[in-house]
Amino acid sequence: MPTTPVWPIPVRVSMPSSRSRSATMPAVRCSWNAISGWRWMSRRSATVRTLIVLASLAMSNVFIRSDDNRQPGSQRCPYRRILSAVPTGQHGEVGTTFSRTSLMISADRPGHLVTTATLDARYLPDVMALVERCAAHDGFDAGADEGFVRARSYPVPPEIVLQTADLIWVVGDRVVGYAGTYGFGRDEIEVVAVVDPEWRRRGIGRALIDEAIRVGHRAGVSRVLLVVPRFSVGGHALSERVGAKRSHSEAAMVLRDVPPGGDELGMGLVARIANVSDVAVLGEIGSSAFGGSPEEASAISRSSIGAVGRTIFLISRNGEDVGMVSIAVDHGAASIAGFAVRPEHQGMGIGRAVLKWLVRRLHGDGIAPITIEVDVTNDRAAGLYRDCGFREDRIYDYLAVAIG
Repeated sequence: MPTTPVWPIPVRVSMPSSRSRSATMPAVRCSWNAISGWRWMSRRSATVRTLIVLASLAMSNVFIRSDDNRQPGSQRCPYRRILSAVPTGQHGEVGTTFSRTSLMISADRPGHLVTTATLDARYLPDVMALVERCAAHDGFDAGADEGFVRARSYPVPPEIVLQTADLIWVVGDRVVGYAGTYGFGRDEIEVVAVVDPEWRRRGIGRALIDEAIRVGHRAGVSRVLLVVPRFSVGGHALSERVGAKRSHSEAAMVLRDVPPGGDELGMGLVARIANVSDVAVLGEIGSSAFGGSPEEASAISRSSIGAVGRTIFLISRNGEDVGMVSIAVDHGAASIAGFAVRPEHQGMGIGRAVLKWLVRRLHGDGIAPITIEVDVTNDRAAGLYRDCGFREDRIYDYLAVAIG
């Protein structure tokens, strides 16, 4: 902390009593800065002192206090902040705090930020509870989001460690905000974020998104994709404030009707679990079906192989590798992704046969719900998924923030 004030202006300080001095020590230290400022002013002429005081009043006072436990509904701080940024620390306190003892520059945004590479046992239950509170308030099924959060406790593949961060906003001993960044080895990262309904409109969501963008900077990607549910008015408003532009939208579909059939794939198709020696082939298939370079597609597959709860099936026909599909299973729920068939083999019923076989197998193992996502403009894929028993559940908009 600097030993002299940035500006020689009066600083309003919450002075501690003898009974609470240890709890408000940051305010004590700041009071010496205020005294130093007045000493500086005392050596100036009366006219200069008057001008400085008037200028400082026009800019408004700095309000410094140590209570980051102010509850919702309590009186808002009447002082506007004139300091808008605090240097970022490592693995922790950024935004409105210098330390976890909490120097508050703005009483509208109390608390501090904790940054971790994975969600450990200390924070995982609290973040899960936060997701449940948000789901109950906003009226959505928390199942898929809870699965995403639980997966954050698993080891991070080295290929995407720089693109992965868990950002946790804590007020007192309560987790009131969370953002998770994740990448697939591509030139972008995706971000999901939630804020406790009682703590919204305090700048916490903006602080989380700003730090997520910094993660993108450090990872060297060209853009950050904010994943926002279509129904979230606040999420879209926040995305607009940070300059995000619409990239694309995806529909989350949930299996409602299990397609009939047996345990065999048929059509001469064979499915086997892929391993690291298959990364190059998986990259070729993914690139041919989804676009992008084979190297990027290979990085995505490499990050999934061996990951907890992740399985990639490589599909072959008559000895030729023609397709792939990836599944992630967590706490009895499954999501299907990376479902691709080489373009020259599309239109033959291979995708339909594979998907029906897979959902029958998952359902037979007692796994539910089973979800899959599709670009809202991809009518052909959406029609295939409906034919296999999936129905639209909700839409997510992907809003891009360019990193220059």
